[in-house]
Amino acid sequence: MEPPGDPARRTPRALLGMAVVLLALLMSAPGPAAAAGPEPQATFTAPEDGATGVSPTTSLTWNTIPEAQNVFITIGTSTGANDVLASGELPGDSTSYEIPVALPRGVPLHVRIYTKVAGAYDRYEDITFTAEPFPSGSLPAPHAEGTRIVAGGRTLKLRGVNRDSLTWGRHNWSGCGGDQHFTDRDFDEMQAWGFNAVRIPLSQANWLGRRCDAGDDARMVDSAVQKANERGMYAIVDLHWSDVGGRSPCDADCNTGQQPMPDADSLDFWRQVAQRYEDRSGVIFDLYNEPHDVSWSCWRDGGCTTESSEYANGGKQVDYRVVGLQQLADAVRGEGAGNLVLAAGLDWAWDLRGVVDGHALDDPNVAYDTHVYTLFHHTQDDWDEHVGVAADEVPVTATEFGSSDCSTADTRRLLDWFDDEGIGWSIWSWNDPGSCQQPSVLANMEGTPLAGQGQLIHDRLAAEGR
Repeated sequence: MEPPGDPARRTPRALLGMAVVLLALLMSAPGPAAAAGPEPQATFTAPEDGATGVSPTTSLTWNTIPEAQNVFITIGTSTGANDVLASGELPGDSTSYEIPVALPRGVPLHVRIYTKVAGAYDRYEDITFTAEPFPSGSLPAPHAEGTRIVAGGRTLKLRGVNRDSLTWGRHNWSGCGGDQHFTDRDFDEMQAWGFNAVRIPLSQANWLGRRCDAGDDARMVDSAVQKANERGMYAIVDLHWSDVGGRSPCDADCNTGQQPMPDADSLDFWRQVAQRYEDRSGVIFDLYNEPHDVSWSCWRDGGCTTESSEYANGGKQVDYRVVGLQQLADAVRGEGAGNLVLAAGLDWAWDLRGVVDGHALDDPNVAYDTHVYTLFHHTQDDWDEHVGVAADEVPVTATEFGSSDCSTADTRRLLDWFDDEGIGWSIWSWNDPGSCQQPSVLANMEGTPLAGQGQLIHDRLAAEGR
């Protein structure tokens, strides 16, 4: 007899019967629900999903649907993110959107369009695309030739802007690292205006590690230099603040770290900077921001004693021995760096008369630098006497200028005078948006020109076709 229930001993007929029953059960069981079709929603038509080499100022287009109440667009560096852009609500019947910012280049961007139907944004479509990378190749090295700055065999007309705040230390304003507006987007906006140079003011105390981590500070500068050069803009590295060997720092209770003249540590600063950037053709060295209150002999050769401009050591100013601009230039050349150097004149960089009165630097690649603020110097006679006299004999650039009330009349005349004299320029500043007193050219950090002087500079660059 067969052991009851032993499946291995069941007869073929029994197995066949079980198979028939199982098949019947399977046929009668409800199957999975048919996949619902996608709900109607707006769908992109351009750029194509996966596209590369897209213009960083592209527009988005899509097909909408009759039910759409609104649409909303995000662009980010990961799926669904909006770290690059969030459009805000757009009309439901809209079919295009001009992106108001310059997109990050060379990285995949994730774009999502949400469609609002029956009061809910629960439908969306995703695409990705990559904006075209920056062109490869280095900028031609600038050099002084007669009364001109020349690069690649052509006169280089500097059209720059100051990107300030890396001067700040841990006790100033936003602290080390500045205002954090040294991103790709920030440099994209500067490039979009048409600037071909960015001046980057630095602090000796930060670079040498007394007020910030020296490595972090150098990496921040590296990044800023790289971002400028990738976009075809020269980086002007400027020794803006010094600190008398740490004896007169700019801490929380001071307004500026500017000193009358360089000190011995300024030589270390320039030796290190020269070592770091001596092979970068897109880097210009601005030796010292605004020399003042010394003789022309001391300006050039140093050796005199002056008093610090910032209070330290219990409210006493510090006397120190001045290092001259010739010594700074020699420190740069001693590291093998042939970069163009800029030497700012006296009276807070305004006055260049001594340069053509026997105190020019002995250097093969130097141009001279002036700062012209129309609050103090607004007549052509003044410009001719203090700056034009030098521009007739040596290369001159103005790495700071502007009005302090957003007015345009004097600034417009000054720009015309710069052109007549062959003087390049860098406006102050891409910083502190909305502040005429700064002076700033910005209404906001998204690159909108500030009314008055900011709009004047923006339109001037556009007219030059840069």
